[in-house]
Amino acid sequence: MNKTDKQPLGVWPISAAEMWERYGYWVLQAFFVYYVTQVFNFSEERSFTILGSFSALTLIMPLLGGVIADKLLGFRHSIILGGLMLILGYGMLTLPGENVLMISLAVISVGTGLFKPNAASLLGTLYSENDPRRDSGFTIYYIGINIGALLAMGLSGFIQEFWGWSITFYSTATALTLSVITFIGGRKYFAEGRAKHKLSIPLAARVTYAYLVILLCIALCTLLMENDNLAIAFFFIIAAISAAIVITCAIKADNKIKRNHILAFLLLTTISIAFWAVYGQIFMSMNMFSGHAVKLMAFGIKIPTPMLLASEGLGILTFGAILSRVWVWLKHTKYSPSTPMKFTFANLALAAAFGFILLVLKLHPAGELISLWWVVITFMIVSIAELCLSPIGLAMTSELIPQQWVGMMMGIWYVATGLGTKIAGKIASIAAIPRTMKNVEQIDQIYTNAFISYALMALTVMMIALIFTPWIKKLMANPEK
Repeated sequence: MNKTDKQPLGVWPISAAEMWERYGYWVLQAFFVYYVTQVFNFSEERSFTILGSFSALTLIMPLLGGVIADKLLGFRHSIILGGLMLILGYGMLTLPGENVLMISLAVISVGTGLFKPNAASLLGTLYSENDPRRDSGFTIYYIGINIGALLAMGLSGFIQEFWGWSITFYSTATALTLSVITFIGGRKYFAEGRAKHKLSIPLAARVTYAYLVILLCIALCTLLMENDNLAIAFFFIIAAISAAIVITCAIKADNKIKRNHILAFLLLTTISIAFWAVYGQIFMSMNMFSGHAVKLMAFGIKIPTPMLLASEGLGILTFGAILSRVWVWLKHTKYSPSTPMKFTFANLALAAAFGFILLVLKLHPAGELISLWWVVITFMIVSIAELCLSPIGLAMTSELIPQQWVGMMMGIWYVATGLGTKIAGKIASIAAIPRTMKNVEQIDQIYTNAFISYALMALTVMMIALIFTPWIKKLMANPEK
């Protein structure tokens, strides 16, 4: 590797901080439905709905977090404040009461909104425009995310089994403490990529205004998780506002090239929404499928359900390292796939994952639990789908969007992901198992019908992405380079 291929030093502390933040998030994702059905006696359908709203809010709040960083607090302040809120939110999960549960989820949602997009935006500032290391650097960042996920899913099941729910959530608060410490310790490496914010308002006024907005958002998120009809209306409005913001930025762009880039971003982001709706099933319907229809034994050891989800993180680490180098190598050949083509590959792989588990359900003896290894393979296929879309989308956002809007647009990218996960919570209901149903054959039939629907959804999105690929490639072109 020559000197110009080496990554900026700031990549490593940002990736490590995000790794610990993701540990907390994925513990909650893996356990949420089990936790609320067991401790709060929620139905699966209600649990999916709340998880969909929570997941959506943790991804939609980055829109606000990006604006707060761009206009009021800057990247560093926003990231550290978000980390401290996450420590508080995860700690509150150990307290009793349904109202406390909703408030803690709200604090986590807003804290994630401050932390996550600004970490990715800060990473993007470390690269010059059209830097060939960008995709590789974001893939390293994404690998860090999935190391956190792998640790969460590999360890949390045993922590919960041996020490209970309180210690499990205390472990997430500890992880967030490490995240904040890691970020503060690596701040000297961000000098070369410090964002050029135009903050003309006095510091005290900016901080006061930002903190008041954050408190109002916590109250709003609490209300939305308690009222699903209100949540659906809210998400619809957010989708419309986000689209309007992107279109307005395109109109205000200095030239046609920038305008086309922003429109390409809008189209790719829209395609990603449907991908995330199907992808989100691995934490909802597929996660519960593992508890209902899978024999959780390997080598004579009982395997906690979150460990099956760890295979998706393992796939990210395995295939991510490979794809990181493949994308860089292909950049120097005529066979380099475009960003929209990578999105097409992502949906094809997602459809293949559900097609595979459907084949397993079709061929295994009726009424019997299936081997956990079939689920592991399914999650490994899903990891390939994720790698073809998520890190590529992050890199696409930081590359296509003008610097003055990158924080806000990174937030909109996460808004799209959030909208997809809210839809995931709704479509997961077709796979909800009634509390009284114990017959494995009946359970398998419910999951078979649901997985057919998910596979068809992914194939449909794949075809749409393929059809739009030539136009999006044209929009992304820059004849001046």
